[in-house]
Amino acid sequence: MLIILGCVFHGVIMFWCGVTSIAHLAAIALERWYTMTHIQWSVANKYKVSKRVYLIIFFCWLFGFCWAISPVAGLQRYTEEGRVSCSLDWFNPSPGYKAFNLTMLVTVFFIPGLIMLTTNIIIFKVVSGSTIKKKDKTLLAREIELAKKMVYSKVFYLLAWAPYGIVSVWATVDWQTLPPYLLTLTGFFAKVSFTLNPLLYVGMNKKYRTEMCAMLFPWRPVDTPAAREDTPTSYSMEISKVSEDQTQSQGNHQIEEETEDE
Repeated sequence: MLIILGCVFHGVIMFWCGVTSIAHLAAIALERWYTMTHIQWSVANKYKVSKRVYLIIFFCWLFGFCWAISPVAGLQRYTEEGRVSCSLDWFNPSPGYKAFNLTMLVTVFFIPGLIMLTTNIIIFKVVSGSTIKKKDKTLLAREIELAKKMVYSKVFYLLAWAPYGIVSVWATVDWQTLPPYLLTLTGFFAKVSFTLNPLLYVGMNKKYRTEMCAMLFPWRPVDTPAAREDTPTSYSMEISKVSEDQTQSQGNHQIEEETEDE
């Protein structure tokens, strides 16, 4: 009995964390897209943006919890996976189980993946075609660099989970032809991403590296101004400043023209 409860607990926690992580990446992609396409509104409504971020985080965890608790409610079930972990019962031929598996894969993996891909393409187009290019090439280069970092993190996570998702579809559709070790290997690789993903963020972002060094070595001085250069907020503030300068310049130019006409 304790073994079964332990397996269910392990399955719920892993499934919950996995779904929530993917939901967070999709939410970050959407938030980044909205910020880049509505920069002035985002800067002018910082309080609303902060409140919205907290709500997004809450709904990401709630979304993951609903999917993780569904098997416990009877829509699926948790069982041993390769004798090394517990996961959904991918090999059950029941139509209800198959419907749950396919719905979950589409909702949890494929739709968020499509959101990440689409929003990042739009972000690159916005950054590349921005009027900032004429005003401040350094700012544009940093925006592109930040966009690349976001893409790398999402591509890494999707690559880690893609084999597991494909094998899971295989197991759902035709489990008799699936070698059992494939599900175990791909599942292990996908779950290792929980550990590697934070390391990837630390390796790519100066702010994270600085904060980690400050946490691990509190006696060492920290160059906080340099660390803030990698934050999206500072980029958006600078972009907004450029936009405001351009707007003000255009307004002054228009006033001068009207004065000359008079």
